[in-house]
Amino acid sequence: MSNKILGIEDKLGESLDFFLRREYVEKRRSSVEIGVELGIGHSTIVNWLHKYDIPTRNVSQIKLAPCVVKPTREQLKQWYIVEGKPVRSVADGIKVSKSTIYIWMKEYGIKVKNKPSGQKRNTGFFANMTNDELIKFIKLHHDGSSITYFQKSRDSQAYYVALERGLIDSLVQESILVRRRRRYGFFAKMSDVELIEFIKLNHSGSTLVDFQKSKNSTALNYARQRGLIDRLVGEGTLHRHSRASMTDEDLLRYVTEKYSGKSLSEFRKDDESMYNSLLNRGLIDRLVDNKILIRTMKKSGFFKAMTDDELINYIALNYNGWDISQMRKTKGSKTPYGEAVRRGLIKKLVLEGIINTEKRFGFFSTMTDEELVLFIKERHNGKSITGLQDDDSTAYKYAFNRNLIESLIKQGILIRRNRKYESNESFQLSLKQDPTLRDLSALAVSLNGNSNDVEQIINEIYKGRFSDLGHLHELVEENKDYISSLLRQGITNLGSYIGDFSLEDRPILPILLGNALASIPVDKITASLESRIIALLRNTYGPNFNANPEAVLQEVQVRVDGASNEKVKDLYSKLLQHYIEVVELSREL
Repeated sequence: MSNKILGIEDKLGESLDFFLRREYVEKRRSSVEIGVELGIGHSTIVNWLHKYDIPTRNVSQIKLAPCVVKPTREQLKQWYIVEGKPVRSVADGIKVSKSTIYIWMKEYGIKVKNKPSGQKRNTGFFANMTNDELIKFIKLHHDGSSITYFQKSRDSQAYYVALERGLIDSLVQESILVRRRRRYGFFAKMSDVELIEFIKLNHSGSTLVDFQKSKNSTALNYARQRGLIDRLVGEGTLHRHSRASMTDEDLLRYVTEKYSGKSLSEFRKDDESMYNSLLNRGLIDRLVDNKILIRTMKKSGFFKAMTDDELINYIALNYNGWDISQMRKTKGSKTPYGEAVRRGLIKKLVLEGIINTEKRFGFFSTMTDEELVLFIKERHNGKSITGLQDDDSTAYKYAFNRNLIESLIKQGILIRRNRKYESNESFQLSLKQDPTLRDLSALAVSLNGNSNDVEQIINEIYKGRFSDLGHLHELVEENKDYISSLLRQGITNLGSYIGDFSLEDRPILPILLGNALASIPVDKITASLESRIIALLRNTYGPNFNANPEAVLQEVQVRVDGASNEKVKDLYSKLLQHYIEVVELSREL
């Protein structure tokens, strides 16, 4: 008997043989659960079961979730054979996976029916398409999907035809499909020179720790294997130490080489940790003054530092001819209007004809069509229809009633935009008013660069509201801080019980996802959307499950019991069943 077994028995106060028979056979605990309790890998537990001649359970004896009752042979035969229900329908009805149904059918000796040929597309359906027709079909049915997801879909034949014709790269370049992972052997096939050039192009100035955390960590591993690290460090491409140990000059040199010409917002989006380091050392203004980075927003105190004459000249240059009602919409201490109000300059601006008082009653009604068009051209040229409506609703109303909108568009005075969200302001308003959009956007932000699945879910729920996934991603990224502030202000139900948190903290993800699911209208959860949500659930809980399966099983069970509606309960039930199967199957492997 090994010292390890003796130590376990000493800890248990009983023989290991007796303990395993009670826990595994009588209580039907899994080898993973027993291993977690003893602090030992489940494969060791399986070896001990064989050592003591304790029969292990096979796949057909998988323990079901508490909410699932295994059907009898007669019930399964009635549903599948007599009523003709598909396996997916049977599985959904009792909240298990399709694989579980197939296992039971094999156990009961129920033969799987062959699919009628009419259920599949004709084998020449895609082959007979031209390249343009095939691309149009893929864009219509799989826009925004990953290559892997497309390959596994019911239109997999379209994937293979596109692959055979060499269209996959073109579909990726046009953003119809998404290549989430680099093809197998991408870095392995590179020469040393090519690998070094790749690292210089994508990670110049990074520390080894930051590089290891990036999506290209495989490139770093190959560089280590080939002994290239010293060379990369010696050339200044990579740094061994953290940014905290870098001098101010090192940081400035790094930003100059990698981010020169970018705006502050773009720089922060690309490398937030470096941005924070520079901010903490007070180097941002220096980079802006040296024209290395561009400040697109006015510096705090910009208008306050002006003299009265400078402020009046600024308003004359940028707001000449505006009405007070228009200026008032920009009210705030950080706007030129707000600062002018604070200094009592509004009357002077009106007297000098720089800005106008409120329009008199009947101002537009006395205008001819030509005068109204000229007025809109002078005051609102280049705006969208929504912009005119927001800035001067009366002018819009008269133009609309006189059927002048189309004419204004044809003349290029107004622009018809197809997208609903044309600016951060309108998107932020929707985030405040729509809890579903807000919670899903918060989840997308929290995934920190891996938000594609969530954004596809948002795009599917709000079909036609965004021009494409890129448009949605841009809006979410630009409003990361705003979304975070909404959570902290308690506008969502999260702020009250999350406490002090960061959207990058991994433990917050299940909470965000649970809240987001509860806010999705039940009628919006289609079959395709359900598949995306379940995949997202697995990705969210996966890391925690790998570390502590038992804790995740308990947490998901709590989600099942506390689900806000049957649809959400069904989603979590399928996730729970999946993890139970994984636990049992991993033991067998």
